[in-house]
Amino acid sequence: MESDQFRGIMRQLAAGVTVVTSRDGTEPVGMTVSAFTSVAVDPPLILVCLTIGGSTTKAVSATNKFTVNILADNQAALSNRFAFIEQDERFDGLDWTWSDIGTPRLSGLLAHLDCEVADAVVAGDHVVFIGAVVGGDRSEGRPLVYTNGGYHRPEPIQG
Repeated sequence: MESDQFRGIMRQLAAGVTVVTSRDGTEPVGMTVSAFTSVAVDPPLILVCLTIGGSTTKAVSATNKFTVNILADNQAALSNRFAFIEQDERFDGLDWTWSDIGTPRLSGLLAHLDCEVADAVVAGDHVVFIGAVVGGDRSEGRPLVYTNGGYHRPEPIQG
């Protein structure tokens, strides 16, 4: 299958939007990620797919730690910031703190998961990181969803 055809098909799938963060020495790094899902409940495991060679991928590989910041439906601008602004400017002026495991945690989130790398597998042009969840929290609200090239706010279906 050609990559353009595959991309077009995959655009139809709705995905929650996250920002995966880690640290490069003392500097925070992060990137927008929609390739994120739970893997297991016992023990709690998740997976994220990060681009090979990216600064966030390198930081996660070096520290073996990352935080998945799950964005709320009013945080499209935050998603764009971590997708399109240069890495060394992404945290400028943002409200964030260091987590208990030493990774950046963004403020005002729908939820977050602090993770330690349990496994990593190279798959094509990405690294699939399996994260053992060691902490997290949530708030009330709706998730930011990305599909077909745009952001959406999910509405409950009555039925």
